[in-house]
Amino acid sequence: MVSGLAWGQRTLPQAKKIRTTASSDLIFLPAKGTVCYSTGQTDSRIGPPPEFLRRRGGRTTATTAQIIVEYEGFSDSARVAFQYAVDIWSSLIVSPIPIRVRAIWTNLGGNSNGSIILGGARPYAYVAGVQGALKANTAYPIALAEKLARQNLNGDQPDIYCQFNSNSQVNWYLGTDGAANGSRGRQDLVTVVTHELGHGLGFTSSFYAENPIGVWGNDSNYGYPEAFDHFVVNATNQQLIDQTLFSNPSNELYRQLTSNNLFFNGPLATQRNGGTKPKLYAPTTYSVGSSISHLDETTYRTGTANALMTPSLARGEVNQNPGPIVMNIFTDMGWKSTSILHERLRDSEDLLGRPITFRATVVSDTTLKGNVRLSYTINDTTRANATTVNMTQSGSEYTYTLAAANTPRIIRYWITAEDNSNRVFTSPAEAPGRALWTFRIGTDNTPPTITHVPQSTILSTADSLILTADVFDDFDFGIDTTYIDYRINGVAQPSVPMPRLGYYVTNGVRSNNIYAVGVLTFASGRIKGGDKIEYRIVARDRSKARNQATLPATGYFTVNVAGVGTAVSEYVNDFNATTAANDFSGNGFQITTPTGFLDAAIHSDHPYVDGPASQGYEANYTYILLKPIRLSDQDPFIRFDEICLVEPGAAGSIFGSSDFYDYVVVEGSRDGGKTWVPFDEAGMPGPTTNGSRPITRNSSGRMEPKTLPTSVRQVCTNAVK
Repeated sequence: MVSGLAWGQRTLPQAKKIRTTASSDLIFLPAKGTVCYSTGQTDSRIGPPPEFLRRRGGRTTATTAQIIVEYEGFSDSARVAFQYAVDIWSSLIVSPIPIRVRAIWTNLGGNSNGSIILGGARPYAYVAGVQGALKANTAYPIALAEKLARQNLNGDQPDIYCQFNSNSQVNWYLGTDGAANGSRGRQDLVTVVTHELGHGLGFTSSFYAENPIGVWGNDSNYGYPEAFDHFVVNATNQQLIDQTLFSNPSNELYRQLTSNNLFFNGPLATQRNGGTKPKLYAPTTYSVGSSISHLDETTYRTGTANALMTPSLARGEVNQNPGPIVMNIFTDMGWKSTSILHERLRDSEDLLGRPITFRATVVSDTTLKGNVRLSYTINDTTRANATTVNMTQSGSEYTYTLAAANTPRIIRYWITAEDNSNRVFTSPAEAPGRALWTFRIGTDNTPPTITHVPQSTILSTADSLILTADVFDDFDFGIDTTYIDYRINGVAQPSVPMPRLGYYVTNGVRSNNIYAVGVLTFASGRIKGGDKIEYRIVARDRSKARNQATLPATGYFTVNVAGVGTAVSEYVNDFNATTAANDFSGNGFQITTPTGFLDAAIHSDHPYVDGPASQGYEANYTYILLKPIRLSDQDPFIRFDEICLVEPGAAGSIFGSSDFYDYVVVEGSRDGGKTWVPFDEAGMPGPTTNGSRPITRNSSGRMEPKTLPTSVRQVCTNAVK
């Protein structure tokens, strides 16, 4: 048996890579949840919005949104109430893509300090780099991202994940007539579901605070603000995600998040609120799941038109209308918008001396003002010098053809549309200030770009080494050939092809960028401990020059072959001996004594870092014990101490699924490291799959700075089980 320690970060499915044709990736990001509390009692009642009543009465058949719910644990009457709230939202928003909701009826706990959690909801995922986005480099909640792109981006997966409290201390009213306020202060389920669906549709921010630090961002490098975040400002109109004002993370940001003085500065939300920016809930004591992601409780009191999206709902409070402020916030975020869907033009040799046609599909929820325009420069980086022309319309399709030229050119361009509310939409988002589309016409002398995470170690018992690479070529010819040159102990071996596993896809359009996989195979006994495998990846494009790239540019990557030692009957290591590391091989871990620890142990980097963007930010680190252990049939055990702080994955996710991240696992192998199985956790808490309990932990921690680790525990488990 060989035992190994491993952890995986943000594990994403690799069968289908998704990218935009812009400079940014189409990246699926983790999501956080909000919660709704019950406090106090009232008899206020606000009924459903007029749009819902008109649809209910058959007085309108306007296209809106289809919301499909997958229920778990709901009674029939609770489903009816939930569907009523669903119908309210489907009458208010428009999307050509069905919105899928996973709803779970479960015990979220009882009364605590006079309040009780009624439910919680979140977008199931966020997507950055989507076509039709209003903001560049921004994480959009998946339902809104699909609406903007006018395309399904996540298949049959949910777009919204929500839970509601089945605890008997919640006195639910399950009717749809709004009579909860006349039923001895019961909690109106329609109201609570309407509130939570609002969060799932995007009324949520990425801001988080833990004294003395505030932070934002949907990526562990704090790189992606959410759509909502762009509009959060203080009383002097300073944008909180402006890092020239507030570093991220920082104490300055923490003070803003707990200032009780934050606002939503959307142009329509402000204009249609009498010129007053809607106030957000930002109490002086930060409230996880409530702060920032709600309207202010004091400003929008129970019984008023905009009270639904405040953080607390009183018993007996009936409010089945999101209210004008929320709907205008949603409009500012993009729920009522214009999408410019455009496949950017790529570098080309064939277009030299030929006309160039620009194409875009423009879909609007409103009416457009004037013409859709193309702005471009030729061999000029000054955007103010751009030529602007009207594109020719045919239905929702717009085109413009640029006359042929026989000289090489670099063309920079963007497309603009404006609606009757004077809102300007561009492709790429926020052009020309934040980004432009750029392509070259002329001879291709640029080699492909190869991205690869090098392998550093392999067991002598391994029969293969799998290598993957992303290969990018901006010219429209794409990649011709990718292969691996390698040698063992300096002796050259036959090259191994890296066939294309898949293309990157942007909103259903296949690009020329590929995801390639090559496998080096070894006969039994071919490699042994101490050997060195050296390799490099070579890619060639389809241009006339057949440009070629090699990674690394010079030399080779080196993989050290670790020999498996003689089997032992028992193994003990406290990691304090200077030779402790000799028994291990791997990457990402080392035996060291960081500041704050009394003695040595196996450590990753603190904090551990994301993998490369080309690999979906996934990182996988492994540390393998090289001494096989001969297991006794008399209840053998493995015992170790564990301290870990890892980012949480999706609620309810199961070890092995794509949304179970980040994690640490201890595994064993019976076949010399070819296959690995998690050790049973012997009754310790943790996720369960197929009746087993692997030593894993889907963290309840966060990516933001924390004072306590996710898990501190001693583990002792039967090594056979």
